[in-house]
Amino acid sequence: MTFEKMLAEDGRLVYRTRGVSMEPMLRQNRDLVVIEVPASRLKKYDVALYKRGTSYVLHRVIGVKDDHYLIRGDKEASGQGIELPKSEEFPLEELLAMEKEVTELYLSSHPLEAYADIARRVRAVPILKIIAGAEDETDTRYADGRHVRLLAMIEKLKLKLSRNNEKMAFADVEDAGGTLEMIIFPKVLAEHAAVVAEHVPLILDGRISLREDEEPKIICERMFPLSQADHLPPAEYGDGRPPRHDEPSPPPAPLPEQQQKRHGNPVLFLRVPSMDSPEWQRALKVMKVFDGITRVFIRCADTGEMVEAPAQYRVMMNDVMLRELSRILGGDNVAVRYARA
Repeated sequence: MTFEKMLAEDGRLVYRTRGVSMEPMLRQNRDLVVIEVPASRLKKYDVALYKRGTSYVLHRVIGVKDDHYLIRGDKEASGQGIELPKSEEFPLEELLAMEKEVTELYLSSHPLEAYADIARRVRAVPILKIIAGAEDETDTRYADGRHVRLLAMIEKLKLKLSRNNEKMAFADVEDAGGTLEMIIFPKVLAEHAAVVAEHVPLILDGRISLREDEEPKIICERMFPLSQADHLPPAEYGDGRPPRHDEPSPPPAPLPEQQQKRHGNPVLFLRVPSMDSPEWQRALKVMKVFDGITRVFIRCADTGEMVEAPAQYRVMMNDVMLRELSRILGGDNVAVRYARA
C-alpha cells in the first residue's frame, strides 16, 4: 500500500525513519514519525514528507514562497547558518499520552516506571512473570488459583450487564512489561466502583485463572488506589504471606484424599432452585467464562429432576469457578464427583 493511500484511508501515517538527512533530530531506524495531511499551508521550519521521483523524502521547510517551498534536510543545512527555533520537550505525561494514542505503545518510557518503588514495597508481581510462569508447569508460584498482587493500569474496560441487571467487567490491565485480561465479577465491581478507571495506576489483588492454549487471566478480588499503598490489608497468597517472587514459593496444599484416589474424570453437579431462577442464570454466566470439557449435571429443586447441561455449558474445573458457584448457589449445592473413564 502506498503512503498516499494510507493517508487517504487513515488520515495519518506512522513509520520508522530511514536515511540520515534529518540528523541529529531524527535518527535512522530509531525514531517514529507521524505524518498527517496539513489543514493549511506549511510554515517555515515545519517538517514535510514529499515524493521525489519514486522515493519519499522527509525534509524541513526552510522557505515559503507563493507557489512552492524551499526544503532541505537538517544534516545538509549543518554549518550554513540556519538556526532552528528553540522549543522545550513536551511534559513526559503528555508525551506518553500522545505516543499511546498514535502508536498504541509507550515509546519514551512507561507511566508505571515512576512507581517502581511502590511496586517493590507492596510486592507486586510483574505481568511477564505470570505469563512466563503459566507456561512452566514446574513453577507453582503462578499456577491456576494462586493469588497475586499487581501494580497496573486498566487500559481498556468493557462493562457487561447480566440477565439480572448486575454489572461485571472485562479489563485489559497493563504494567511496565506486559498486558493480560482481568475479570471483575459484579460484587467486586460494585465494591470498588469508585476506584475503577482507565489509565489510572492501581494495586490489584486477584487469582490466576489458566485455560489450555490461552493467556492467563486474573480474577479480580480487590482494588486499591496507590494512596493506600502503605495501608494495604495482607495479600492472600495461599499461606497468608506474600511470597518472594524471585524464589520458589511452597507448593499448593495437597488435594483431599478422596480426590487423590480418584479413578476417572471429574463431573460437576449443581443444585438450583429452578431453571428460571436468578441463581441459575448467574451461575450460568460464570460457567460461560470458564468453558471447557467437564460435564455438568443440574438438579432442579422445584421438580427434583436432574438433567445434563448441553455441551456448550461444559466447564474447565478450577478453584476460582467453584468458589464463585458456591457463593451464588451455596456450598451444599456444588459438588464434584469422579466418573470412571
